[in-house]
Amino acid sequence: ILKIIRVQREHAELRKGPGARFGIHDDVLKRGHKGILIEAKGVWRKIISIDGELSGWLHKKSIVRHYEKEKIKISFDRLPVVVAIRDVNRMYDYKDISLLNVKIPKGTPFIAFQKHKWRTLVWLPQTNSLAWVSQKDFR
Repeated sequence: ILKIIRVQREHAELRKGPGARFGIHDDVLKRGHKGILIEAKGVWRKIISIDGELSGWLHKKSIVRHYEKEKIKISFDRLPVVVAIRDVNRMYDYKDISLLNVKIPKGTPFIAFQKHKWRTLVWLPQTNSLAWVSQKDFR
């Protein structure tokens, strides 16, 4: 379910925000660098490297979808975290988006993997599972 990307340009500038007006990080990604797609805004893609060391925004022409045939190891400590901003009683199954009735208290943190339209894919450490949450319930 995670969208793994690979840098296809010789060198790709990693920006601090989704646009050319944002500054460039000191790190330039080289061809073949792999990452996880976190969010998309227009032609810009927010990524975090598989090792969790680098994150930022790349132009979509700098990357291609990478279909990993082997398991990948992800460093969770560098992935973004979202927190429930109110008591939440709904999550959605990560495969078919079916409604799940849950009781999540305000302030509960989750590791966020990817934003898509109105929802964010999160990992629930308590059950070692993935689910979609509404972006209006989490920040």
